[in-house]
Amino acid sequence: MAKSKSDGRRETGATPSTARSLAMLGVLGVEMALAITVGYLVGQWLDSKLDTGPWLMAVCLLVGVAAAFLVLVRTARGSQRQRQQERG
Repeated sequence: MAKSKSDGRRETGATPSTARSLAMLGVLGVEMALAITVGYLVGQWLDSKLDTGPWLMAVCLLVGVAAAFLVLVRTARGSQRQRQQERG
């Protein structure tokens, strides 16, 4: 349970690095979901305009998944570099 401080604020026990990590995870999830969703929606739109059935939707969805994976890899590499710099 959170402890109350003398000035009325509550102490949560979260350090700035913990809060930063949680924020990064939230942003990562949103970016990955957006990449996949945009790929799907663009593919659906192209299929409706070009009457190509589910093919362009499938291709664009795979591009969205690949973009989401790249976001994950870039975020992991950036986090790893940041940890190495903090350690010295």
